[in-house]
Amino acid sequence: MKRNILPAPAGNVRPSRLANLISQVGSPPVVIAAAVMLLAGRLAESGARAWGGVHLVLAVVLPAMGLLLLLLRGRIADLEIVRRDQRLLPQAISAAGAGAGAVVLVLGGAPEPLRHLALAIWWLSAAVLIITFYWKISVHSAAAAAAATMAWLLSGSILLPAAGTGLIAWSRIRQRRHTPAQTVAGALLGFGVLRLVFGGA
Repeated sequence: MKRNILPAPAGNVRPSRLANLISQVGSPPVVIAAAVMLLAGRLAESGARAWGGVHLVLAVVLPAMGLLLLLLRGRIADLEIVRRDQRLLPQAISAAGAGAGAVVLVLGGAPEPLRHLALAIWWLSAAVLIITFYWKISVHSAAAAAAATMAWLLSGSILLPAAGTGLIAWSRIRQRRHTPAQTVAGALLGFGVLRLVFGGA
């Protein structure tokens, strides 16, 4: 099976410590968790934070534990999952967790904005999974753009969220994990899904 790995940087060019740090802090589980808890914290409805916690367990914590299990069993080479052919199972697990979170919040009667966000995360996870069958899209950029869009909708300011998404995209390119096209596509996907869901809310 053909591997989808970018060539190593030429000469002495290496990923910077800053790029590595930004990539770790801006990892999909971290930024999705931040978006969920930011929204839950802004809601006045009773139990919003509890519902946010339930969603995090199902959509973030359990899939992350599944990823660690795959690593321990040798099913993936690293937590970054550089190889596209190794991304399918982890992303299927992520999509299943996001789907479970969305179903629980919808059927359980969670506050409407949290239900919308849970559905958006599910749709985004499913879209990334489908795309990964054919191409290596940046999950970091997709998650960052989704979280940035959520922050923008809540605050009304786009500058800082957009800058954060740009930094995360830069870090993925600097680390040679993705091409510029893959990061741009991921960002457009994350933004588009969030706007689609909340635009009709």
